[in-house]
Amino acid sequence: MTWKKGMPSPNPGGRPKEVADVRKLARSRTKKAVRVLSEIMESADTPANVRVLAAQALLDRGYGRPTQHSEQARFDTAAMDETTQLDVARRVAWMLELAARKREAKPKPTPLLTAPVERQ
Repeated sequence: MTWKKGMPSPNPGGRPKEVADVRKLARSRTKKAVRVLSEIMESADTPANVRVLAAQALLDRGYGRPTQHSEQARFDTAAMDETTQLDVARRVAWMLELAARKREAKPKPTPLLTAPVERQ
């Protein structure tokens, strides 16, 4: 459920104060952190992969991280012709049938004792 205007706050206490304190402390060290990253990036003694990471960190903070695109498979049934829709439906039905058979074929757990033990 998404929060809508007029509803009670899902977080009535607000953000924890500790988070704000840590953020404030980290921001007070920004200039020094940028200086250190710059030194690492420019040092010839530093391994290349570490220099690249320092450069990337500087660019990310200066310009923001690049947008990440995610590709998701989508079925646009309106763009499919009737034959293709029928083929997709048949394949889905076939996969569901296979899954049902697999569930039925699973062995049922056997009890530890097959017959009651008689005590003497």
